[in-house]
Amino acid sequence: MKPRVLVIDDDPALAEMLTIVLR
Repeated sequence: MKPRVLVIDDDPALAEMLTIVLR
């Protein structure tokens, strides 16, 4: 699992999508 904090800091929308994909 990679740190999603960096993604959230960059793009909250992307973080949400990545979270769903990772799940």
